[in-house]
Amino acid sequence: MANVQTGAMAPYFLCILLAALLAAGLFLLARRRGGVGRGVPAWQMAVLVPLSSLAGARLLYVLFSFDLFLYDYGLAAVFDPRAGGCLMAGAVAGACLCAALLAQRARVPVGAALDELVTPGLAALAVCRLAEIFTGEGIGSVVEQEAFCFFPLAAANQYGEWNLAVFVYEAAAALAILFAVSRMNKRAPGGRFMTALLLLCCCQIPLENLRSDNCLRIGFVRVTQIFAALAILAIALLRARPRGRRAMSMRALAVLLCAAGIGIAEWAQDKTNIPNAVLYAVMIALCVVMALCARQVPDRRDT
Repeated sequence: MANVQTGAMAPYFLCILLAALLAAGLFLLARRRGGVGRGVPAWQMAVLVPLSSLAGARLLYVLFSFDLFLYDYGLAAVFDPRAGGCLMAGAVAGACLCAALLAQRARVPVGAALDELVTPGLAALAVCRLAEIFTGEGIGSVVEQEAFCFFPLAAANQYGEWNLAVFVYEAAAALAILFAVSRMNKRAPGGRFMTALLLLCCCQIPLENLRSDNCLRIGFVRVTQIFAALAILAIALLRARPRGRRAMSMRALAVLLCAAGIGIAEWAQDKTNIPNAVLYAVMIALCVVMALCARQVPDRRDT
């Protein structure tokens, strides 16, 4: 998510509020149709989950930029939305943790509660991504070809230059995943959520690489990419579990090797003369392999 500057605070956070209201509205609309997760009170899911998502997004950002708050902004700025920004990984983690706790308290399958978050969560994410247009963040490298200098392919910055509109690509990816999972056949509780999270993480890794803004990094790797790879690894392990430890080990190794390959490709962007188009193609291919490694595995009892 964005590093929000003072002048952009009003429109950006208005969009964040609208995204939260949209998520709550979509959840309540879906709840009227019933479902396994309806044992959790609707108001708790509609109110507490968005709040937990915002808190998680802010908390994770602060943890990964603590020195900035300690020495520059001041610790009081942790509660000032004008200082710094948020992390999408924290938003997802906060929402999932809150939904899981509410489901356990209501004695409802956690997977069923998480499935209820898919549609409102992806819709809200798309709105939040598009809201980055007010912040000057979510952009990529300068577009050299004049024929491609138009919105939504590119966005003009404060100097009149046109940069890749990465925030639009990320919003489009969220909506595409929403459309894809909405057409899925009914599955076991949690299946829809894990598929949506898997697709989101696999899209996020190459899209984050396009950013040239103030996104948080560890070395040359974006923090969001690290959390996306960890989420893919967790999904691969959970889905391979019915096949035994050997299958889990093989899939974990494959995911880790792909993640290492993506890291090498990102390193090569700055350290070698290999064309970026080739390196991006390698990253996308490795993300596809990771998605295949984390696909649903039939239980032995079903074969």
